[in-house]
Formats: sequence, structure tokens, C-alpha cells
Amino acid sequence: MTGAFPNRKDIFAMPLITADLKVQPQPYTRRMPHPTDTVGYIEASYHAICEVLGEAVVPVQGSGAEWVIETPGGQAILFDRESPFDPQRERNEPADWHVWAYHNAVMPWIHQVIAGDRRSFPADLAPAITPHELVISYVYYLHHRAVALPPGGVLATQLILQRNDMVDILVRYERGTGILSELPQPSAAAEPRIHRATAALQGMLDATRRHQDGAKPYAEPALADLVAAGAAFIDKSDNPMWLAIMREYDLQPDHDESAAHRATIRAIAATLTRLSQEN
Repeated sequence: MTGAFPNRKDIFAMPLITADLKVQPQPYTRRMPHPTDTVGYIEASYHAICEVLGEAVVPVQGSGAEWVIETPGGQAILFDRESPFDPQRERNEPADWHVWAYHNAVMPWIHQVIAGDRRSFPADLAPAITPHELVISYVYYLHHRAVALPPGGVLATQLILQRNDMVDILVRYERGTGILSELPQPSAAAEPRIHRATAALQGMLDATRRHQDGAKPYAEPALADLVAAGAAFIDKSDNPMWLAIMREYDLQPDHDESAAHRATIRAIAATLTRLSQEN
């Protein structure tokens, strides 16, 4: 993920995070109205972010810096305007960065490429993010990661099954609440396959809704339904059959990412449990 951007302070490009977790420089264009909503936070040093995203697009001497990022979940702005120090001068000191976007679906991607780990993203969401939106963001991430992997791979299959289970839970949840879970649309700069994958996922969600229209009425949903779903996902992701298959075929890269995926599911379930207790 490093090395995509020239290490030159006079070059400012807009990073594009693709579904296969590569970061590519794009010509800088800001299409997102500014400011917009805070969807989350991430802690990292200025140096660590520059290693992945390149130098800041809008450096503000003495008061932070800013990047405009394209992700499969849409466009985001990463910035630090409230730090008591200048992160550009204290390049290796951890700083708290805000993420602005239209939807928190950008968060798993940003956490993965900057921190190398997405397990912390559920805990770093803005307070206004609902449990429903949290699960949608990870459904979106699972779908695009599966599409980016080689067809028929163990991990791709696992992610697709997990995605289907989560979509089903979302549809059941929204039936009793009147919430219509709409997936965020990719930004204009995203690759064509991202747009195709989004259309496919939206079609699957619509088809699931139509299939369940004739089913018996659901009981009044509660936040506990999503908590139970999180526990079920953990059980499925820890299924010994998956681990045995991966060992049999010696799929070490798949196994490594699968372990991170299971840890993220656990973190989501823990976040849902905490939110249910707060409500």
C-alpha cells in the first residue's frame, strides 16, 4: 500500500482506495461539499498517513492538514484542525483525525489502509451513527472485498455468505422499523467494477425484500436483534469447516485475512451490544 505516491511535498494528489485495497493517486478534484458530516475518527501520525496517502492536499501550517479520499464507499475528507500541535512538524506524533463523509461506509476502507487493521472502526464511529448504519457499512465492505478477490476462493466465498446473512438481518430489522437501508453510491472517480458491484448488491437487497414481502409478519424488531445477529456471525466465521478447508489447501493469505475478518465481526458485535445497553 506504500510507495504509490511520490515523496515530494510539491505534488498533491487525491488518493483512490480500490476494492483490492490498493491506493492509487488521482488528479485532485473536490466534488464533496465542504464541510459535511463527521462519520468517524482515526488516530495516526502525519508521517504514517503520508506513507499511504501521500502529502496532504490542503496543508494548513500550524493548524493541521487535509486529504480528500475516494473509496468504494464514497468520497471522504480526512482532516485535523483541532490538534494542539502542528502534525506536519511533529510528523511522528499520534494525532486524532476526523473523517467527513456522506456515509460511514468509508470507515472500514480508511482504517484498513491507514492502520492496516479495520477492527477499531466500529468503536471510532461518530455518536450519530446508528447500529443499522454500522452493519450496512460492513455489508458494503464485505461485498466489494469479495468481488475484488479471485472467483471461487475460500475467502471470497466466505465473505459473500457473510454478506448475504447480514443483508437478510438488515431486511428483517427494517421491516418492523420502517427503515429502508440504502447503500451509499460510489463516487464518480471509482472504478467501473465498483459501480457494477454496487448495482448488484442493491439488486440483491431489493430481491431479498421482495422475497420476504409474502412472508409472515415479523415481530417488533429491537436492537437486540442486531446483537444476536453479531453473535451468529461470530459462530459462522469460526466454523471449524472453514478452517479445515483453508488448512487443507494451504491458503495462508486467505487464512490471514479471514482471521482479521472474524476479529472485525467480533468488534462489531461488541459495539452493537454496547449500544443496546446504552439504549
